[in-house]
Amino acid sequence: MAHPPVILIDPETWKLLAPEAFDADRSERRPIRRAGLGLAAAVALIALGIWSGLWTPSLTATGEAGGAHEAGSSSAWVEYQVRNERAMAVTIDGAGTIDVPGVEIIRASTIGAVPGLDTGSLHVDFRVVDCAALGEDDHTFTAERVTVTARTWRGDVPVTIGNVGDMLSSMASEMCSR
Repeated sequence: MAHPPVILIDPETWKLLAPEAFDADRSERRPIRRAGLGLAAAVALIALGIWSGLWTPSLTATGEAGGAHEAGSSSAWVEYQVRNERAMAVTIDGAGTIDVPGVEIIRASTIGAVPGLDTGSLHVDFRVVDCAALGEDDHTFTAERVTVTARTWRGDVPVTIGNVGDMLSSMASEMCSR
């Protein structure tokens, strides 16, 4: 049985071929590596922007609240302690909405900016516009969240503040029972 012929490349040919093959491989890897690093950096910057509150602020009520209303008045106020869950400071100032029927938020505002990853005060002025919607006999509505307007670098954006509890809805119910 005959063996296949052995093809030999002399050392001079290897010297001529090796640098070209190595350089060609390196030149193909550089753009791919740069594109991969650029994509990773872009993803990291987007994630950092979202976490920091650069794009959307995030506030949560801490459960501490106080408020008052005058007898016979349909307007009142509530003040919540809120925690800024993002790294950028947030300022609230403007109208808002609440998930309690018959109640309208006149104005919500922070006392100064709420620092990043810290707490601050949110003052909410509201009025009862429809006691029947609240249910004259059954005052069971609890406000779970308040949506207000936050001022950011890109303009006014809506921010939903969760965990506001029942302080506002119980005050509204009390105002309707008189």
